[in-house]
Amino acid sequence: MNDVSYYNVSREVFPPVRELDFSKDCEVFGEWVATVVAPDPWDARFQQGGAVSVVWRFMMSALDDEWRHPHGPDLAPLQFYNQLSQWYFEQWYWRIVRRIDNDTLEYETNPDFVLAAWDVPQSRCPEQYCKAIAQTGNTDISGIGEAVMADTPRQIHTAYYVEAVLATMYLVAFTVWRLREHLRKRASRRGGGGGGDGHQKHRRPLTGPNSGWAGRILDAFRATVSSFLSMAMLLSLVMLIAAIKTAAQKSQIRRIPELSRDVPNGSALYDISLSLLASTFSVFPVMLIYALMRHTGGGKEEGHRQWMSRAVLALLWALGVAEMYLAPRGELDYDYRHSGVGQFDCDVRGGQRHWRGIKAGQWMVVGAPLLWVALAAFVVTGFGIPGVADYAWVRRWRAAWRLAVAWLNLLLMWGVLAYFTYLRHSITATAGGDRGADQSGRWLFGQILALSTWAPTVAEWFYVLFFGMKEAWSTKMPEGYEAVRRRDNNDGPGSSGGGTPGAADMESESKYDAAMGAYYYGSSSSSNSRRESDQQQLLHGAAGPAVIAVGSSSPMVPEPQAAVGSVPPPYQTPMVTWDAATNSWKAVSDDSRAASATWQHPDGVPSNWQHQSPQQQQQQQQGQNRREGTPWDQWESTGW
Repeated sequence: MNDVSYYNVSREVFPPVRELDFSKDCEVFGEWVATVVAPDPWDARFQQGGAVSVVWRFMMSALDDEWRHPHGPDLAPLQFYNQLSQWYFEQWYWRIVRRIDNDTLEYETNPDFVLAAWDVPQSRCPEQYCKAIAQTGNTDISGIGEAVMADTPRQIHTAYYVEAVLATMYLVAFTVWRLREHLRKRASRRGGGGGGDGHQKHRRPLTGPNSGWAGRILDAFRATVSSFLSMAMLLSLVMLIAAIKTAAQKSQIRRIPELSRDVPNGSALYDISLSLLASTFSVFPVMLIYALMRHTGGGKEEGHRQWMSRAVLALLWALGVAEMYLAPRGELDYDYRHSGVGQFDCDVRGGQRHWRGIKAGQWMVVGAPLLWVALAAFVVTGFGIPGVADYAWVRRWRAAWRLAVAWLNLLLMWGVLAYFTYLRHSITATAGGDRGADQSGRWLFGQILALSTWAPTVAEWFYVLFFGMKEAWSTKMPEGYEAVRRRDNNDGPGSSGGGTPGAADMESESKYDAAMGAYYYGSSSSSNSRRESDQQQLLHGAAGPAVIAVGSSSPMVPEPQAAVGSVPPPYQTPMVTWDAATNSWKAVSDDSRAASATWQHPDGVPSNWQHQSPQQQQQQQQGQNRREGTPWDQWESTGW
């Protein structure tokens, strides 16, 4: 034993490897595996195969005490470590398999060494083994590039929750607002315009400067919902594009044997799963907020914005379908998806459940949006079949349709985010937690940077809350424009399009330059087609306020207050004038067959009326009468 030979070291100095126990020290085993599977920093196609100092400790951990100390003269320790290294490399580079190029050879490892040093310790030290191969989260896809959001999914994980919480808050606020509007309108209709004595208690408006803190909070949500939707659309669009790019790259790598590894390193195993979940999650906040936005009753400019939003939604749907069908082909084990046997160690995706979930997701991504479009078309138009859209049950569904869609998207959004969180936690725990390769529990630079994505929306929300919607909108408008409140008869739960103003309409300051006189408040879309129920709703149920910008030179007339009487039926169209003597608004019937009578409305003048002079109103009505053949006095008594 003292005469040490440098040839056939494994047979003359050390015992056969199949007789050794390499699982005595699991920590050393895990450290050795980590250095073996780590990619070569010079050429990522290859693995390092181990570090010399770690190899010494790993090989010595399997030896008994009598083998750990060299026998011989003083120089024996150096000779011993040389022999130890030679013994290891004899096992690791057992024989040449093939020549890759002039300078690179592919070797096969001794099967006995693989069994004793890898397979057996792997089953006895599973925690250290999984930590060593470091199957971590993706380092690029969720970040969508350095310019948008950090560089790891853990760093934007918090941003996902911020987006989900904000979307939930918007939905709750809009649900409360619309339910309050609906209950107020129903109470007004049941009250018959003021109860038995013809008078009705004045209610504080739901929103606006005089609505209290509850109204200010609602105004803050309504004023910022458009910017939140724009940011959510941008985020979803970029994430889907990044996910598709990653899936295409992984699909190409999977088909090239030279680029594949028996033990995937880093995030390779979970790249596709995390990118698919992250990009899918990003779509649901967009659908949720879009369902709350107003989509009817706007002008030409608002119609352009609506079609732009619809175009973005169609693009998101197309990208989502492409990602859902392309992503599975980028999975490393895609060719073995029907085998029923897991191909990789420490895989937390769930085996066959993972593939069944992808198949269900493909059907959902394609079918659910198409079903939504079909149902929406039926609820709003009745597919063009005469009378179907006016059925009572269809009208009830129309009133709650958008809120129902929004709440369904909320459940799906939180479900996907919950599974994403579960998967991330499982990956982190398997990779050794915060002390391992995955640092998801630490607040890094990118994680803090990710929170800035939603900072503008949150800042705008607080600005509207403390300073009001008028000032918030006025600061965004060019010189010569000012934001003032108006009422919108389509702004409520009963409207087909919902009631959420997404932006301000603007009129030039040259409008209403005439001298102030008596102002008539009449319907902005007067016609004879409205039903009696609609008349009662307009007279006795105030709709929610919206925002409109008009010229700063418009006459500063105080808002009409709830007046002092009731217009007897069938006279539903009053004349509203400013009484300088009493310094208040007065409303009287303008019908020649009725005596002048004041009237009352719980929130002042009906919500869909806008002021015009009597001369302007008369000219407009005479033109309409000529077109429709309706006598002036008949139109006035029957309403709109």
